Amino acid sequence: MQSDIVDFVQNVLERNRIRVKIFSIEECYSPFPFDLGLRKQLFGGDVDWEVFREEVRKLPHRTLVHVTDMFGCYYSLLRIPQGTECFFFVGPSLQDESWQVQFEKVCSKWDLPETLSSQLKDYYQRLPNLATIGGYHTLISELGKYLFGEDMAVREVSLDSNLSWETRSRTRMKELQLNTDFSTQAVRERTDLENQLRKAVYNGDEARAFEIIQCFGGITVPFRGALTPVAFQYRLVGLNAVLRKEVERATVPLVYVNIASNRILNEIENVMTMSQSTSLVLDMIRAYCDLVRRYTLKKHSALIREIIIYANSNLHADLSLNFLSEHFNISKNYLCTLFKKELGVTLTEYITSLRVQYAAELLCNTSLSNPEIAALVGFNDVSYFARKFKQVMNQTPAGYRRVSKAKF
Repeated sequence: MQSDIVDFVQNVLERNRIRVKIFSIEECYSPFPFDLGLRKQLFGGDVDWEVFREEVRKLPHRTLVHVTDMFGCYYSLLRIPQGTECFFFVGPSLQDESWQVQFEKVCSKWDLPETLSSQLKDYYQRLPNLATIGGYHTLISELGKYLFGEDMAVREVSLDSNLSWETRSRTRMKELQLNTDFSTQAVRERTDLENQLRKAVYNGDEARAFEIIQCFGGITVPFRGALTPVAFQYRLVGLNAVLRKEVERATVPLVYVNIASNRILNEIENVMTMSQSTSLVLDMIRAYCDLVRRYTLKKHSALIREIIIYANSNLHADLSLNFLSEHFNISKNYLCTLFKKELGVTLTEYITSLRVQYAAELLCNTSLSNPEIAALVGFNDVSYFARKFKQVMNQTPAGYRRVSKAKF
């Protein structure tokens, strides 16, 4: 039951683009890039990961720790009490301010050159903002109370606050400002291409996106460090976050975005070579452009977009015709007619399909039982849930879970 609750919280956070990592104490000796590779990108090989390792090893039991780093990024961390000691790590994210405000603060404090500020700007744009998502602290706190009880302690700590880190970082910044090999013009050209790629994916224009990708080969921005498998994976994770954001901006329902994004993230973990990296980039573009073409809500009226977005965020709640017509202050007949006209299916058919698609995602990515999944996606009767699932997916929930697990 404990693992199911942890899986559920992880799934909710990841649906809102908040990164979650569960790792054992042994992994602290070769830590994952907790900051999505930002320090590696800015400071090259000068990052002292031992600071992070030591802080994790000293993390007290029965304590929820919230961390703020020198870039104003926010993390949450707690120990999971189980046989093999593990940590539940969430972040990075922005807590209160818009990324523009935080970006200006950091650039001013560190006097960043244009080349590095461009990288930092891209980093902030990828981060979720907890102020716009809502419910984050309540969810994390409830997980902590479930694991540790009501006497759980909460601590607020700062990362990168020691003087040696700050001195070393400032020295590294000055060195990079004097690095004449780092072409500002190349960065500007690459940024322009990235913006064109975003636009192509937002429009679902696969052919144009492929054309733009081919142009990247002629613009080189020096990469500090060897092109290792981890380096490929850092870049792919960043690209996935950027393209995913464009698909969300194109008003594709999150249930479809999550399915594609989770599949891509699983495949990124297996990338070891440049050839595999290139292949996955093309697959990523193909998948996201296909989502935009098939599921974008841009072509629909404002009312239908609003209803669909509401439905995606409230699958567990009442989404009946009676409730939605009353909630959006329109007649039932008008809602039925408009929905059928714009989507080609009835409101009931659409809601059922949406719930089943999210149930399929939970079957793939959690160990929750059928009754638990049925309740989460808004089916009050498990037998009815199983019938509707088979009707939409042509498989029973158990069969679907078995096949999906076998693939991985």
